[in-house]
Amino acid sequence: NFSSIVEVDLYVLFQDGPFEVRLRKISAVNDPQTFASPVISLLSNEEIKTLIDKTIQSGGGLYDKGYHELCIALYGSVLNTILAA
Repeated sequence: NFSSIVEVDLYVLFQDGPFEVRLRKISAVNDPQTFASPVISLLSNEEIKTLIDKTIQSGGGLYDKGYHELCIALYGSVLNTILAA
């Protein structure tokens, strides 16, 4: 029942300097939407380790700032990227 929606929040996090956001459309959906993880070439175990280390650094910062869901999404995306490589 979309008539019960009274508020929508939009966040643009961690952007330095001036920028502009133009919102063209918001669509309500019945089911959760998912998107494919990026596909990259990982040629060595060292590249995988570097990706994991950088992901932990980024995800830890998100988690520490209280963005737990974003942290989970980041880790899940990187895991799927590694599995697809």
